[in-house]
Amino acid sequence: MTRKSFRILLVLSWLLVIAGVVTSFATENSLPPELQSYLARIENAPLANGELVLVVVDMTFIVFAAVLTVGLFRFRRWALTLLPVSYVLGFVLIPVNGPYVESGWVSILFYVGSLVDGIILALVYFTPLRESFETNGAV
Repeated sequence: MTRKSFRILLVLSWLLVIAGVVTSFATENSLPPELQSYLARIENAPLANGELVLVVVDMTFIVFAAVLTVGLFRFRRWALTLLPVSYVLGFVLIPVNGPYVESGWVSILFYVGSLVDGIILALVYFTPLRESFETNGAV
């Protein structure tokens, strides 16, 4: 795996997330009426104090993930350390955010995104690419 190919995987990971979010909005009308009603109720409900805190935490996590991606893209040692932390935080946030509804197309995009993330995780810890991080990208 070359450094260029690794960087392409990082970009692909973000493109899949963006495509998943866009597809979620685009396919919302294809959901059964019951699920559309549920989504409309949630979207129109006022935010409670705890939900506002959760929105701030989610947005902070997105910024954290973006900064981490830049660190991975530049082969910084600290990014190698923070990568597993990001997965743990992401796993914790999923159930805390409550139930969600998505179409099959969105599921596919997020599933492929998870596969790409797994490839990235394996590459930085179990291949010679790790040496790029140990020298802070100077290789």
